[in-house]
This record gives sequence, structure tokens and C-alpha cells, in this order.
Amino acid sequence: MGVVGTHVRQLALTGIKYDLEFRVQDIMLQKQTLMSNLTCLEDQEERLFLLGENKIPRCIYLRETNRIRREKQRLKDWEAMVEQKKVTYENRLKATETELQGLQKLLDKNTQMSFKAFA
Repeated sequence: MGVVGTHVRQLALTGIKYDLEFRVQDIMLQKQTLMSNLTCLEDQEERLFLLGENKIPRCIYLRETNRIRREKQRLKDWEAMVEQKKVTYENRLKATETELQGLQKLLDKNTQMSFKAFA
């Protein structure tokens, strides 16, 4: 690969790298939101437990308890999916960075050869 082709590939990989870094950051924000929502559900569950079946009708207590459990499970499933995406993006990012390092070495080698040819 020539110098120009190497530069073009380096620019393309740099763009891909920035995109992957952005996606990882976005996933981290999603995880923070998920954790916040999970904390809110746990607070609701605790308040419901403290109220107990004695102070509210049993059917409402059971309905709300089941709703909270379903919602918590949905959030945990979503978190697992988001975590898998994060791992995938991080692996792609590592591969991209490795390829960028290889291209940089190739550019350095081509530059040195160019100076030797004109020296």
C-alpha cells in the first residue's frame, strides 16, 4: 500500500475509532440511566413492603409487587443486552486501534525510505 493509500486508510480508521468511542460513551450513559431506574424501582418496592398488605388492599399490593418485579427484570435484561453491545464495541475499538498502530508503523517506514531515496 502506498503512502496516499495508507493515509486514506488511516483517516478512515480514525473516523471509525471516534464513532466507536462515541458509541461506548453512549452505552455508559444508557447504563447509568438503567441503574437509576432500577434504584427507583427498588425504592418503590421497599415502600410497598413497608406499607404491607395490611394498609392497602391485597389485590393492589400484589399487582404493584408483580409490576415492580416485571419492570426490574425488564431493566436487567436490557442492561445485559447493553453490556453485550459495549463489549462488542470495545473489541472493535481495540482492533481498530491495533490496525491504526500498524498503519502508523508503515507510514513511518515509508517516510524513512523516502528520505533515504532523496538523500
